[in-house]
Amino acid sequence: MNLSTHCTVRSLKRANNGMRIAIVELPDGTFGEAPAGDGLKKDDTAVMSVTLGVQSGRLYPRWLRVERAS
Repeated sequence: MNLSTHCTVRSLKRANNGMRIAIVELPDGTFGEAPAGDGLKKDDTAVMSVTLGVQSGRLYPRWLRVERAS
């Protein structure tokens, strides 16, 4: 199952392992961090998505990412 919401990229940083991290502002005014997709820039409109899995009747996050809005 995929859940997603629109967000605005406020800044980008690089983690110690080289992964790009996007700091995003969500529609309710809160902020979050997630791995950034290719081509994201500061102040871009993007989509934050989480993929949920089900195991033993419980939901658990499998993948979290921020990608460019299409």
